[in-house]
Amino acid sequence: MDSRINSISTVVICDFIRPLRKVARNEYHDVKLARILTLTLGIIATAIAFYVSQIKQILEASSTFIGMFGGPILALFLLGMVTRRTNFAGWFLGTVVAVPATLWLNFCTEVHWINYFPFSFCVCVFLGYPASWLAGVVGNLPVADKKLTV
Repeated sequence: MDSRINSISTVVICDFIRPLRKVARNEYHDVKLARILTLTLGIIATAIAFYVSQIKQILEASSTFIGMFGGPILALFLLGMVTRRTNFAGWFLGTVVAVPATLWLNFCTEVHWINYFPFSFCVCVFLGYPASWLAGVVGNLPVADKKLTV
């Protein structure tokens, strides 16, 4: 598990943080940031492990997590393939709302776990696309090339 967490933190540092930086930093700073990220991800993984241990059925546990995170991932791909206005900010807003909404559905309602995936997907799409459109119009962002969408 630790090698996977280290790999995730390395990917985040190299593929997301470094390209988005405006000021170049030295390797020491990146190593320190990777260690903090590894610790944070380890705490999150431990919390998820404690949560999963409370769930009685393995099928229910896997469907709950797939529902929470698989719906927004499917929304990302479909919005990117079907629309020209979708951007990361809009999709991220949809995801930030969809994951806690699915957790609420899990803990506070009697909805069957099989409905978590479509619920999470719909929340992400129906919030993500309008937010992307609004961010594109307000931020004057360019639309994607017609060849990149269906």
